[in-house]
Amino acid sequence: MSGGRIIALNLALIGAALIVVSSLAAGCGVKLPEEGSPQALLYRERCTECHDIFRPGAMTPKMWETILGGLDGESRRGHPAVPWAERQALLEYIMRHAHRPGASKG
Repeated sequence: MSGGRIIALNLALIGAALIVVSSLAAGCGVKLPEEGSPQALLYRERCTECHDIFRPGAMTPKMWETILGGLDGESRRGHPAVPWAERQALLEYIMRHAHRPGASKG
């Protein structure tokens, strides 16, 4: 399988996972870690411009890196690129709370 086909397949799988996750964790009622903190507020504000919100723990760090990597260009819905400083704050927040299989909680 060519590199382009592998990338397309991976993106399709991530898209399918996002649909499943969004059906389970979508909406304004999602409680976020560190609710009310500047990073949680930024996450809620910026990420709901285009879609329902996902709990950071719904995906692994690798999945989030793939998704957040696309924020440096204009979105399909016409929103401008997320500025670098905001992307960094979002990435730090999300990675702090991303799902890590096998990691102990607490």
